[in-house]
Amino acid sequence: MPIEFCRQPSSYFLSASENMMPKEKNVELNSQVSIDAIDMQSEKADCGVKPLSVILIGVSHLVEKVNGSLLMAKEGIQVVNGDRLLIDTANTVHSRRGPNHDIYDQVDKRSRPDYIWFHVLELNGNDITESDLYVRQETFITDDHEVLNASNIELSNEHRFYPLKVDKYDYPTLLTHQKCAPGALKTIKDIITAVEVREENINVKYEIEKFCSELSTHLGGTFVSFLYGSYATGSQKEGSDIDVMFSCDNQTYIVYQDKLVPLLTDFLKVLHDKVGARVDDEVPAEAKHLICAQEMMEAANGRIYYPQGDTGKPNIHTLSYFLDKEVVLDGMKKSESGRFGADFLASKYLKLRLIFNILTTPNEIASNNSDVVLDIKNNVRDSLIKLSGDLLAMRPDEDQFGVGHLLQDGHGNAGEMYLGYKFDRVGVAEKLKQLIYNFN
Repeated sequence: MPIEFCRQPSSYFLSASENMMPKEKNVELNSQVSIDAIDMQSEKADCGVKPLSVILIGVSHLVEKVNGSLLMAKEGIQVVNGDRLLIDTANTVHSRRGPNHDIYDQVDKRSRPDYIWFHVLELNGNDITESDLYVRQETFITDDHEVLNASNIELSNEHRFYPLKVDKYDYPTLLTHQKCAPGALKTIKDIITAVEVREENINVKYEIEKFCSELSTHLGGTFVSFLYGSYATGSQKEGSDIDVMFSCDNQTYIVYQDKLVPLLTDFLKVLHDKVGARVDDEVPAEAKHLICAQEMMEAANGRIYYPQGDTGKPNIHTLSYFLDKEVVLDGMKKSESGRFGADFLASKYLKLRLIFNILTTPNEIASNNSDVVLDIKNNVRDSLIKLSGDLLAMRPDEDQFGVGHLLQDGHGNAGEMYLGYKFDRVGVAEKLKQLIYNFN
């Protein structure tokens, strides 16, 4: 695999606020690699090591091979802007694993090998050859601010270039967590027990807002609760399930996640028992009950709908983009279909998509910090306006002051197979119009 050096302006790589992206070469995808295909090792007459010193740009992860492939491997060492690597340019791996693989893994599984990975020999002067770690092309530059480019590789239309910097986001915290506090967690458990043994009827909205306040008081972080679905619109019926999600600052999430998620699950079970409903556990609790501030804002910014980033033209991908065959949902649970298996339902992609859907449909939000709520609302509104505008640009025949383009596409895809908005949900269309066009 011949490797060329392609000179680029150094400011592009060194400025975190730079908005330029490498131009994408649109090439017709002539062949697809099966989902079971492994990565391809480049063939060279000279199989010796050719070391090259490079510098990381942005933030990335080194990846270790699993069974000879990078596709299903977990992220290894995190490397950041300015870290120095020594890589081997003589032996490369041509893989389907691209940037943001944790979100777009379903795309990578069904695409062709579109990304070049280099074996890392040293990290900041330390020999890590034995770890068999690899770094992806486009995440580094040479000492002369040059980019490595393989001249004989044609990029597919689904190729994702190295994304722009993702802003770090957090909620303010009231104290610094050094370790998990068993006493605070026991207090939360006692609060749940008190709700469970109470004999009088409960007000679901009030109980959720009160519990969110208790979490903040006893754990010390910033918590936000999101009540959505029928209980948010007041259209619940006997047996309706209660849809609620909690979010907290990043530090609280790191310290308390493992212990807190089961408690949140217990709390929601108690609420369901009180109203005579069954918990919908198809999507795993860890994927929907507690969301850190960083993921909340990633979702609010709508990045899941733009895998290729800002290409300068509307290029939106909805759920159908992630599926390699049609899925029939009528009369079956999502988990019973071929492409909505447990891994996909627990994926970061579906988590971010669910959050965005919650934030843009009728909801009741409560928090001990009103500024956090306002920040989330402003971000998701701006993202929805952009998404709506881009969809209208792709389908100029749509009514400019309607929301039909958000409820279904021009190919019959709607609901869960599109953006997740359903025609028969109370208040959804009105909420979308309110956010986009300031309709009351």
